[in-house]
Amino acid sequence: MSELRFDWHPVLQSPALEELSETLVQHVQTMFPKKNRGASPDKRNSAYKKISTQLISSLYIGWCADDAVSFPVRPAAYKAGRLDAVQLSHEYTQEAYKALKKLKWITTKYVMDYTRIKASGGLKSAFEEIGARWMPQELQPRDELIVLRDIKRDKDGKPIRSGKRRKKKKYPCAVPETSEVDLWRDNLEYINSELAKHCISLDLSNINLDALKKELATKRGDQETYRRLYLHRVQLTRIFSRGSLGKGGRFYRGWWQSIPEIHRPHIRIDGKKVIEIDYSGISLRIISAQCGVNLPAEVDPYDIGLPNWQGSNDKRRKPLKTIINALINDEDGDYRLVGTKGFYGVTPRELRKLFQKTHPVVYNRLADGVGLESQFVDSQIAESVMLKMFRDGIVCLPIHDSFLVPSGYHQVLSSVMKDTFREITGAEISVDLDIVKTDQLYGLKKDEILEKQKSDPEVGILSGSETWGVLKNEQNKFTHKFVQSWRVWSSN
Repeated sequence: MSELRFDWHPVLQSPALEELSETLVQHVQTMFPKKNRGASPDKRNSAYKKISTQLISSLYIGWCADDAVSFPVRPAAYKAGRLDAVQLSHEYTQEAYKALKKLKWITTKYVMDYTRIKASGGLKSAFEEIGARWMPQELQPRDELIVLRDIKRDKDGKPIRSGKRRKKKKYPCAVPETSEVDLWRDNLEYINSELAKHCISLDLSNINLDALKKELATKRGDQETYRRLYLHRVQLTRIFSRGSLGKGGRFYRGWWQSIPEIHRPHIRIDGKKVIEIDYSGISLRIISAQCGVNLPAEVDPYDIGLPNWQGSNDKRRKPLKTIINALINDEDGDYRLVGTKGFYGVTPRELRKLFQKTHPVVYNRLADGVGLESQFVDSQIAESVMLKMFRDGIVCLPIHDSFLVPSGYHQVLSSVMKDTFREITGAEISVDLDIVKTDQLYGLKKDEILEKQKSDPEVGILSGSETWGVLKNEQNKFTHKFVQSWRVWSSN
């Protein structure tokens, strides 16, 4: 399912959307006067306003992303005390839903136990008149900032899996109310308040933007892997795993995190070009440091002795990183290495032995759930990096072990990342700098761009005024209109 539940979208603050919400409230009140029942009129009308505002915002965001919105109809989805329930009145929400249908403002489709709704009729026309615009938004509720999950297991302790990709089934757990959780919420409220002030967009022509949307929506095994571009989803949530606040804890739900790595250089912050910097082998370095082994910063942790290794430019390095991270996170011993001889030059058994020889302390802890423990440490690092950057007035977007900043600040970010890693782990680390990409370089890999530089030295160069340059857009670009609406807001 690609659609997000209507209450998972942020509430946008716009006079045009507020007017539409008020129209919906008035229509609900007319259809369901309830003069002699239940709550007081003021309380009931307040609930209608909150629900209508949420529905109109979610339908608008869905319209901008050319996507539907998931709308639960069953009362169980609103059950009080259920951790993943809609935190709104089922009765009042269904009345607002019926009013939307009466106004002919939505179309509905029922698929696999979900009701999908999309803007239509007068509501769709109103959205088209507004256009796809950046808008300020309400901050995410404090009690939703920290999420704790666990996986379902059978009677033998094996994880229960579902779907073609055999994904582990997860369920939400109650978050303990501790001083540490309170501090995490404080920090995330601050980070989200900063993110909500800025415009995070893409510098792509409409043609390339459509190509990216199509790529994101390509079916990958099952419908759960469909993704959409929700440019209004900029606030972060911290998600912990295995029922423990010491495992996981990474930051999720920023729309930029779903963009394939090859296209991330097209992301823009307030219309400015960005640079991505990532930690080199952060999981291996964290686990090694926890075991008392500090890898020198200049050592490539993925150089495990494969034949004819070409260093950081070796085409096997990235898929090898994926394999090693899979082994580190394979707490249930499910991961199987197969068919490595042709690509890596060694058999699966030999590859494991090379890994064991190069990183013995890490290899000996593979069955301990050490991957999620290292993720907790890298989430602490990410939190500290973001706080330092935002407090210095620099927007910083996390992608787990890497960060995006306006490209003129890449040296500041590089220093902060190295210093923070040292503060938290006591070890050293190196970082890798990516390149800036323009719309003309869409779809090209880094090595292809570097090859182009041989004939045209100006391709992808990061220097001078170009480093700080604001994106130049044609007036009909979707991205131009989105950024322009932020500029109008920020100038007031």
